[in-house]
Amino acid sequence: MNINELIPVEYANQRVLTTTQIADAYNCNVARIKDNFRYAKAQFKEGEHYFKLSGTELKALKSKVGSSDPALIGKFASSLYLWTQEIGRA
Repeated sequence: MNINELIPVEYANQRVLTTTQIADAYNCNVARIKDNFRYAKAQFKEGEHYFKLSGTELKALKSKVGSSDPALIGKFASSLYLWTQEIGRA
């Protein structure tokens, strides 16, 4: 899958992608994306480059998006990172 085939999710009036979608687009595994984020976390600003959802926010997104694409958000995920278009400008 290439970046142009990804179906973005809407969150906070922004188009966002999940970590899984980014990994698929770059043909790598999710662990690689997570490791890279951990290594360079200081370069990213929550609310600008990414959103971290958990609790009721995550539950609401799961109910909204989960029915259209159940593979998009793991059924048992306790948190989820959503990446904005600004990530390329970090």
